[in-house]
Amino acid sequence: MTIAIGIDLGGSRIKVGLAGDDGIIAADTISVDDATRLTPHLPRVEGTIKALLADAKVASCDGIAFGFPGIVRPDGRITKTYLKYDDMPDLDIASWAKHAFGVPVYVENDANLACLGEWKHGAGRGFDDIVMLTLGTGIGSSAIVGGVPLRGTRGEAGNSGGHFVVNVGGRPAIHGLPGAAEAEASGWALPDIIREHPGFESSALARESRLDYATVIELASTGDAVARDVLKRSLDVWSATAINMIHAFGPDCVIIGGGVARAGSAVLEAIDEAVQTHAIAPGRKIKVTAAQQPEYAALLGAHVAVSLANTHRA
Repeated sequence: MTIAIGIDLGGSRIKVGLAGDDGIIAADTISVDDATRLTPHLPRVEGTIKALLADAKVASCDGIAFGFPGIVRPDGRITKTYLKYDDMPDLDIASWAKHAFGVPVYVENDANLACLGEWKHGAGRGFDDIVMLTLGTGIGSSAIVGGVPLRGTRGEAGNSGGHFVVNVGGRPAIHGLPGAAEAEASGWALPDIIREHPGFESSALARESRLDYATVIELASTGDAVARDVLKRSLDVWSATAINMIHAFGPDCVIIGGGVARAGSAVLEAIDEAVQTHAIAPGRKIKVTAAQQPEYAALLGAHVAVSLANTHRA
């Protein structure tokens, strides 16, 4: 049995978990006020891991895997950060893991780790060709092709679904070209998208203190015209992104995860309808499904990553 420690580095929370062949053994969450650097949080991460191991009466594990929100090469070297944990490329994580726990450490893009978790422990079970989109503050993506996690030489392959251009000359993007999917429909872009709508002042959204997708979906269900427009446009963007991923990587299964996907069934239904209508997929019907492990996909993916690494070493 392989036992792995997973560390999922989120912007406001660091999830830490102990995962085995049958799933999550134990997990905990560390609240993060400042996610610009990992160094101040490492002592709490180490303490949380030791507490989980002790509580679960597990003497040791086979490895640790970090889910990092940036571009990570197959050798674990981080080549691009996105304003989160910017010090991690310079940290000697391998020495930290060896000193604290005596095990090897692996660093993987967080979307890739979530995809691994869904592949072996969630909605991707039984498929060798899948893509996953995580809809949240940004748009993450990952792909598994022919039963092999897609990484490429530089670790970038399959990771840029959120940067597919879906509206040439559209809204400015934080990274990449204007009109990218993230710029047109993501959590970070949403408040500006709403405020720029010509009907904003007459919408119930103008009286909301929190402009997120949960609010948009709720108000759209009551008939608010601006909320309905924004939601419809976002659904079109997410559907186009999913179809682009299908045309790029040829999956049999599309997994939709992230906070937005959990906000309502309308998201999954709209993407599924668009995929079945417009995706070029000769001779097959592509399954579009929600992630089954919304909280722990990356932690379960840590178990898969450690297991694959151990297999390759053997």
